[in-house]
Amino acid sequence: MRWLRGMGMPFAWSLKSALGRGRSDACGPLWPGIHALAVTAVALRVALAYRFDQFDHPDALFQYLEQAHRLVYGYGFIPWEYRFGIRNWLLPGALAGLLAFFRVLGLDQPTLYVPLIKSTFAIISVSVVYASYVAGRNLF
Repeated sequence: MRWLRGMGMPFAWSLKSALGRGRSDACGPLWPGIHALAVTAVALRVALAYRFDQFDHPDALFQYLEQAHRLVYGYGFIPWEYRFGIRNWLLPGALAGLLAFFRVLGLDQPTLYVPLIKSTFAIISVSVVYASYVAGRNLF
C-alpha cells in the first residue's frame, strides 16, 4: 500500500480507478444481449445434460461424484488419494450437499440426480459469463 503513495497517487484514488469505480461511465447500461446469451447457453447446456448420460472424464465421476455418493449414502470405494488426504474435499463436499438435498426431495436415483447435478453445474458455469461481463465493464 505504501508503494502507491510513493508513486504520488493517493491510495483511495488508485484503488477506485483500479476497480473501475472512479469513472463516471462504468455504471452505464447493461449490454442487452447478455441476458439472451445467458438464457440460450443455459438452455443448451441443460438440454445436453438431459440428453447424454456420458461423462467425458470418468476420473471426475470417480473422484468427485463417487465420493459425494459415499458421504450421503454411506457406501462406496475410497481411493488412495482420499485415504491419504491428497485430494481436496471441497468439490465432493459440495456435491454431497446437492445429493443430500436431492435425497430429501425424493430424487435419490442416479437417473434423476445425475442430470440435476449436470444442470446445476451448467447454471454455475453460465454465471461466469455474468461475472466476467461485470468485471470487464467495471475495469475497462
